[in-house]
Amino acid sequence: MPKRSRLLLAGTLALLLLGSSLPVSRALYTAHDTMVSADPTDATPHVVDGKVDAILPMGNRIYVGGSFTQVRNANESRVITRRGLFALDPATNKVDETFVADFDVNPDRTQDRGIKALAAAPGHNELFVGGEFGTLNGAAARKLVRLNAVNGALDPTFDVSVSAAVKDLVVHGSRLFLAGDFTSVGGQPRGGLAAVDAGSGALDGDVATAFSVPRQGNEPRVETIAVTPDGSTLVAAGNFTEVGGQSRWQVALVDVGSRPARVIDWQTDRFDDRDLGQYRCSAAFDSHPRDVDVSPDGAYFVVVTTGAYTSRGSLCDTASRWELGARGSGLQPTWVDYSGGDSFTAVAVTGAAVYVGGHSRWLNNPKSDGSNQTATPGPGSVTREGIAALDPASGLPLPWNPGRVRGEGAWAIASTPDGLWVGSDTDKTGGWTAPGCEGCEFHQKLAFFPLAGGAAVAQPQPIGLPAELLSVGAAGLVKRSFDGAALGAPVALGTAGDGGRVRGAFWLAGRLYEGRDDGRVLRWGYDGTTFGEAAEVDLRGLPPSHQNHNAIMYGFPVADVTGMFYDGGRLYYTVAGDRRLFYRYFLSQPNAADDVVGAQVLVASGAGDGLDWSRVQGMTAAGGAIYWSEGADLRRVDFAAGQPRAGTVTTVARSVNLDARGLFLLPPGGGAPLPPGGPGGALPPGAVNPAAVGPSGYWMVDERGTVSSFGDAVHHGDIGTAAAGQRVVAVDLEPTPTRQGYWVVDNDGRVFGFGDARYLGGVAAGAMAKGEKVTSMSTTRTGAGYWLFTTRGRALPFGDAHFHGDMAKVALNGPVLDSIPTPSGNGYYMVAADGGIFSFGDARFAGSMGGKKLNAPVQSLVPDPDRGGYWLVASDGGVFAFDAPSRGSMGAVRLNKPVTGMVPYGNGYLMVGEDGGIFNFSNRAFLGSLGANPPARPIVSVAGFG
Repeated sequence: MPKRSRLLLAGTLALLLLGSSLPVSRALYTAHDTMVSADPTDATPHVVDGKVDAILPMGNRIYVGGSFTQVRNANESRVITRRGLFALDPATNKVDETFVADFDVNPDRTQDRGIKALAAAPGHNELFVGGEFGTLNGAAARKLVRLNAVNGALDPTFDVSVSAAVKDLVVHGSRLFLAGDFTSVGGQPRGGLAAVDAGSGALDGDVATAFSVPRQGNEPRVETIAVTPDGSTLVAAGNFTEVGGQSRWQVALVDVGSRPARVIDWQTDRFDDRDLGQYRCSAAFDSHPRDVDVSPDGAYFVVVTTGAYTSRGSLCDTASRWELGARGSGLQPTWVDYSGGDSFTAVAVTGAAVYVGGHSRWLNNPKSDGSNQTATPGPGSVTREGIAALDPASGLPLPWNPGRVRGEGAWAIASTPDGLWVGSDTDKTGGWTAPGCEGCEFHQKLAFFPLAGGAAVAQPQPIGLPAELLSVGAAGLVKRSFDGAALGAPVALGTAGDGGRVRGAFWLAGRLYEGRDDGRVLRWGYDGTTFGEAAEVDLRGLPPSHQNHNAIMYGFPVADVTGMFYDGGRLYYTVAGDRRLFYRYFLSQPNAADDVVGAQVLVASGAGDGLDWSRVQGMTAAGGAIYWSEGADLRRVDFAAGQPRAGTVTTVARSVNLDARGLFLLPPGGGAPLPPGGPGGALPPGAVNPAAVGPSGYWMVDERGTVSSFGDAVHHGDIGTAAAGQRVVAVDLEPTPTRQGYWVVDNDGRVFGFGDARYLGGVAAGAMAKGEKVTSMSTTRTGAGYWLFTTRGRALPFGDAHFHGDMAKVALNGPVLDSIPTPSGNGYYMVAADGGIFSFGDARFAGSMGGKKLNAPVQSLVPDPDRGGYWLVASDGGVFAFDAPSRGSMGAVRLNKPVTGMVPYGNGYLMVGEDGGIFNFSNRAFLGSLGANPPARPIVSVAGFG
């Protein structure tokens, strides 16, 4: 069913001019650079009954359509009657009670009577409403109307007769496209698709392409449509098998830029589910596509379907990506994500992510175990209940996981410059912790996920040539320069170790992945010199051999792999004794726990193209070519669009004896520097462990944002020069992992980066409650993310930082003043002024001072590097240890000024006072202070290393 419609003007996302009553403030269905936050806003209105089927952002209002009859503002008991349509002001999250448009909808879902589609009327203060209805505000009105956007009144000058329900609407320029199960529009024959003039309602004679011959039943229809940003191409999906007399099973492309419109030479068999005289997908559905959306750049579209568990390659219960520029017959999707037997009902493509809703329980799940009701997840599956975000390159589930009580589905998803609106038929969304979403937050039928606090999406870039070619094998770790034509002299980087156990390797965005002979896949942070700690990639139960289920291959024979490389969301690999080059989708994320190995296995080459991959001993790819070791030689073949080109195989170098199944490329000079492996962190076979040498230093920052540096800490700048003329009250400083920069944050949540510290976002104006202030920042291990923490205990993630929970909904005894991340980066602690400790993610609670009488408020929390506990420090210099050894305190000493911060240092910590005095309790050297020359403004934070 339709979920939303776009206003597209002159090929771009446009602002709708709505006059003085509804000032311009937002674009429609906006592209995003990051994912939205997984924590929905608390204050959105509740839809009490029925369901939400359509959402339209327009001007400074959000219009919501469906089959409901009652709505209610958050935190209010008063019920407001609104039948099928209401407007809300996103600035206040209140229902706009001046807009009244009551239709004869029915909240009984078996009746299927309600508002199905909304679209903005270009150049007017109006909106189009389509669906299955017969009256508006008590007067006759059927299928399609145009309303005043301020008060909901019917525009009588727009009068278009439609013979049956309107399922979807799209406005482009002066055209209104409508889709449904109608056979006539404006008294003229139109089979499932039509266009009218958006101003006059006159039928467009150029759009008369008939959608006919239903897949099942007697009534063909177009269920959902989307139009490319330039207005040239319309994507249609629904219950049809012929379009304009040409075979098109359930999905078709129409050139609506030409006059008359014509069917495009784009055809696929993947939605044709006939097999041996019967349908492979459920006969309970006459058609399977439920929604379609086009990417903001117009390059591809995504289709989501229902239809019960798929078999033999059909695309029921899937999300699939298709390239709009492809032409011809028998086309294949760029990727498919299987739910294993649960329906998808809505999709929205924002550029950063593909958001899908439905009643799915798992993704990456092509082999379900059991029926739709009793199913258990198949090998490789990832839990995502009711809603998910997919990686546009691979189709695999991103870490975003708010959860939603599944019901039948989420039926409407719409993006705005501020975030993502989701409409559904259930009452809980966000806060997922376990199947069933029992602990999820109460958001009846409607939820808003703000863009603020959303994480950046990792976009691994391909490695070009020249580069450094590294090999891991029996000879150890060896490096050679490589430009695609010539190999440099070998340079040994490590002894043999257990390099013979490697089964394929590739480097991606600072992370080195290795297959091992015991069937595991390991990864390390690696910059060409320094290795981070080892982490195991979770294969999520994939069997150690290739297996088949209903014509779908799955499993991962890691122990038999002879070479690997990554390209464009795909992991390619070869297997000992097998002529084929395989690939599967792969998602690499900053946190190893978020990496996803695609469950389905596909074949790229070696099955009839004349290429034989059975002799590979190490493989990599760059610059439009695959390179592999075969015998003593290094070989090459052209590689484009995911396939090697037979007939282009050449020998790059002879008798080089790479002798390594692990062959991978690094950019010249290596990648971004990474911290060394910590205690117990394994290193790759044959690698040299460059143990950390002894630099040490610290920075302190005063209330004005002036930074002072000591020891090896380098001064990179101050807020005073970065924010001239602004009132700033700095509260924290955090260095980057390279120590070549730092961030300073003020109490309004503004973030200032210096050196190599990248700005990743801050708190938007007005986003905090009255009196709420930012007090602390913590950073991720990669340096590509950070959290901001507020006095209320809110945690706001930016970049690759993940939200693990906070105290925003709990009444605190004292404000939160400090935070630290866990060593893995998969959690964090907060400390409140009363000494209360709050742990989230993999943070281990070891005790607190909460509930105990204190002489002075607690200021900071510092982790113990040896035992996994922590220390707390109060403003009088008193220290409280939890699962940490005693290192000393200033509690018995009269201080000139109170302590304002404490930082890890050596095997202990150092404290800083308001006057810049430093108190060192560690095995590292004292490097100086401001105690003899106090600053004009108090020191508020200290950060260091060593």
